[in-house]
Amino acid sequence: MADKSYFIRAAEESDLNEISRIEKENFSEPWTFDSFKSCLNSETARFFSLIDGEERICGYFLFYFSSEEAELMTIAVDKALRGRGLGHRLIRAMKKEASDLGLKQIILEVRESNESAKALYRSEDFQIIGVRKRFYRFPEENALVERFCIVRNEN
Repeated sequence: MADKSYFIRAAEESDLNEISRIEKENFSEPWTFDSFKSCLNSETARFFSLIDGEERICGYFLFYFSSEEAELMTIAVDKALRGRGLGHRLIRAMKKEASDLGLKQIILEVRESNESAKALYRSEDFQIIGVRKRFYRFPEENALVERFCIVRNEN
Protein backbone atom coordinates (compact mmCIF):
# COMPACT_ATOMS: atom_id res chain seq x y z
CA MET A 1 0.00 0.00 0.00
CA ALA A 2 1.42 3.39 -0.96
CA ASP A 3 2.11 5.80 1.89
CA LYS A 4 -0.36 8.66 1.80
CA SER A 5 0.81 12.20 2.17
CA TYR A 6 -0.71 14.25 4.96
CA PHE A 7 -0.64 17.94 5.69
CA ILE A 8 -1.96 20.23 8.39
CA ARG A 9 -3.78 23.47 7.69
CA ALA A 10 -6.13 25.86 9.46
CA ALA A 11 -9.54 24.28 9.96
CA GLU A 12 -12.30 25.51 7.66
CA GLU A 13 -16.06 25.48 8.02
CA SER A 14 -16.28 22.77 5.35
CA ASP A 15 -14.21 20.50 7.67
CA LEU A 16 -16.62 20.66 10.58
CA ASN A 17 -18.96 17.79 9.70
CA GLU A 18 -16.04 15.35 9.54
CA ILE A 19 -14.36 16.87 12.59
CA SER A 20 -17.64 16.51 14.51
CA ARG A 21 -17.91 12.87 13.41
CA ILE A 22 -14.37 12.10 14.58
CA GLU A 23 -14.98 13.96 17.85
CA LYS A 24 -18.13 11.90 18.53
CA GLU A 25 -16.37 8.60 17.85
CA ASN A 26 -13.53 9.53 20.24
CA PHE A 27 -15.14 11.25 23.23
CA SER A 28 -18.02 10.58 25.63
CA GLU A 29 -18.64 14.35 25.93
CA PRO A 30 -17.85 15.61 22.43
CA TRP A 31 -17.62 19.20 21.33
CA THR A 32 -20.59 20.25 19.20
CA PHE A 33 -20.53 21.45 15.62
CA ASP A 34 -21.49 24.95 16.84
CA SER A 35 -18.72 24.96 19.45
CA PHE A 36 -16.19 24.13 16.76
CA LYS A 37 -17.67 26.73 14.42
CA SER A 38 -17.33 29.45 17.06
CA CYS A 39 -13.57 28.79 17.20
CA LEU A 40 -12.89 29.21 13.49
CA ASN A 41 -12.36 32.97 13.65
CA SER A 42 -11.49 33.34 17.32
CA GLU A 43 -8.54 35.56 18.17
CA THR A 44 -7.74 33.36 21.19
CA ALA A 45 -8.00 29.93 19.56
CA ARG A 46 -5.99 27.96 17.04
CA PHE A 47 -7.81 25.20 15.19
CA PHE A 48 -6.13 22.94 12.62
CA SER A 49 -7.16 20.00 10.43
CA LEU A 50 -5.02 17.05 9.37
CA ILE A 51 -5.76 16.28 5.72
CA ASP A 52 -4.72 13.35 3.54
CA GLY A 53 -3.71 13.46 -0.12
CA GLU A 54 -7.33 13.00 -1.16
CA GLU A 55 -8.44 16.06 0.88
CA ARG A 56 -10.13 13.96 3.58
CA ILE A 57 -10.14 15.08 7.21
CA CYS A 58 -8.07 12.61 9.24
CA GLY A 59 -7.70 14.48 12.52
CA TYR A 60 -7.53 17.89 14.17
CA PHE A 61 -6.49 19.87 17.21
CA LEU A 62 -7.84 22.96 18.89
CA PHE A 63 -6.26 25.06 21.60
CA TYR A 64 -7.05 28.31 23.35
CA PHE A 65 -4.25 30.61 24.37
CA SER A 66 -3.45 33.63 26.49
CA SER A 67 -0.27 35.69 26.69
CA GLU A 68 1.98 32.82 27.80
CA GLU A 69 0.01 29.58 27.75
CA ALA A 70 -1.92 27.32 25.41
CA GLU A 71 -4.57 24.94 26.69
CA LEU A 72 -5.30 21.99 24.44
CA MET A 73 -9.07 21.66 24.29
CA THR A 74 -9.39 18.68 21.96
CA ILE A 75 -7.27 16.57 19.65
CA ALA A 76 -8.18 13.41 17.76
CA VAL A 77 -7.33 11.16 14.85
CA ASP A 78 -9.93 9.17 12.92
CA LYS A 79 -10.07 5.75 14.61
CA ALA A 80 -9.52 3.97 11.28
CA LEU A 81 -6.16 5.78 10.89
CA ARG A 82 -4.61 5.23 14.31
CA GLY A 83 -1.15 3.74 14.64
CA ARG A 84 0.31 5.70 11.70
CA GLY A 85 2.03 8.47 13.66
CA LEU A 86 -0.68 11.02 12.91
CA GLY A 87 -1.15 11.93 16.58
CA HIS A 88 2.56 12.79 16.70
CA ARG A 89 2.16 15.02 13.64
CA LEU A 90 -0.70 16.86 15.31
CA ILE A 91 1.19 17.31 18.60
CA ARG A 92 4.28 18.59 16.79
CA ALA A 93 2.23 21.03 14.73
CA MET A 94 0.54 22.25 17.91
CA LYS A 95 3.91 22.75 19.61
CA LYS A 96 5.20 24.71 16.60
CA GLU A 97 2.10 26.91 16.48
CA ALA A 98 2.35 27.63 20.21
CA SER A 99 6.04 28.45 19.85
CA ASP A 100 5.34 30.72 16.86
CA LEU A 101 2.83 32.58 19.04
CA GLY A 102 5.57 33.13 21.63
CA LEU A 103 3.86 30.98 24.25
CA LYS A 104 5.81 29.39 27.09
CA GLN A 105 3.81 26.23 27.76
CA ILE A 106 0.98 23.97 26.68
CA ILE A 107 -1.39 22.50 29.27
CA LEU A 108 -3.84 19.64 28.72
CA GLU A 109 -6.04 17.20 30.62
CA VAL A 110 -6.22 13.50 29.83
CA ARG A 111 -8.33 10.72 31.32
CA GLU A 112 -6.35 8.70 33.84
CA SER A 113 -7.34 5.50 31.98
CA ASN A 114 -6.42 6.72 28.47
CA GLU A 115 -3.19 4.77 28.10
CA SER A 116 -2.67 5.49 24.39
CA ALA A 117 -3.04 9.28 24.83
CA LYS A 118 -0.80 9.25 27.91
CA ALA A 119 1.87 7.34 25.96
CA LEU A 120 1.64 9.83 23.10
CA TYR A 121 2.02 12.81 25.44
CA ARG A 122 4.93 11.15 27.30
CA SER A 123 6.73 10.50 24.01
CA GLU A 124 6.25 14.18 23.12
CA ASP A 125 7.81 15.37 26.42
CA PHE A 126 4.67 16.32 28.34
CA GLN A 127 4.99 15.98 32.11
CA ILE A 128 2.25 15.25 34.65
CA ILE A 129 1.88 18.25 36.95
CA GLY A 130 -1.35 17.44 38.78
CA VAL A 131 -4.67 15.62 39.03
CA ARG A 132 -8.18 17.01 38.70
CA LYS A 133 -10.44 14.76 40.74
CA ARG A 134 -13.66 13.64 39.07
CA PHE A 135 -13.00 16.01 36.15
CA TYR A 136 -14.64 13.81 33.52
CA ARG A 137 -18.18 12.49 33.44
CA PHE A 138 -19.67 9.59 31.45
CA PRO A 139 -17.91 7.78 33.06
CA GLU A 140 -16.71 9.82 36.00
CA GLU A 141 -12.93 9.83 36.14
CA ASN A 142 -9.93 11.84 37.25
CA ALA A 143 -7.92 13.88 34.77
CA LEU A 144 -4.17 14.07 34.73
CA VAL A 145 -2.97 17.61 34.06
CA GLU A 146 0.07 17.65 31.81
CA ARG A 147 2.42 20.38 30.66
CA PHE A 148 4.92 20.88 27.88
CA CYS A 149 7.39 23.76 28.34
CA ILE A 150 8.42 25.50 25.15
CA VAL A 151 12.13 26.22 24.93
CA ARG A 152 13.32 28.70 22.34
CA ASN A 153 16.80 29.03 20.95
CA GLU A 154 17.80 32.66 21.20
CA ASN A 155 20.69 32.38 18.68
